[in-house]
Amino acid sequence: MDRLNALFYETAVGRMLFARFSVRIDDGRLRATAWGEVLDPIPPYFAGRAL
Repeated sequence: MDRLNALFYETAVGRMLFARFSVRIDDGRLRATAWGEVLDPIPPYFAGRAL
């Protein structure tokens, strides 16, 4: 559960967007990898405008 909370934290605070996941079970243990990227801030010319 701690790792899932860390993923949520990075999404919210670290402005990360995860788009690809690999989940598997090896020797009775759950293994997972998440790939993502940092979200770019909204350019100033879009600030206050509907996208």
